[in-house]
Amino acid sequence: AVNGPTSMLPVRGFTIDPRSETIIGHWGEFKNPHSIAVCVNGSALYVTEIGTNHQTNKVWKYVLV
Repeated sequence: AVNGPTSMLPVRGFTIDPRSETIIGHWGEFKNPHSIAVCVNGSALYVTEIGTNHQTNKVWKYVLV
């Protein structure tokens, strides 16, 4: 999951245990993340980020091991 800039927490990615619904890890540093997706074979996670104040849109790729 990723949170947005209106959250009380720093803007970043979260790894969540679906059984206990607890956060088990943090990753990335974002300004305005929008969505996440996993590639078909499960080897990479993508985070899109919307540019603000004349910044460009970005796509971040995280290789999953």
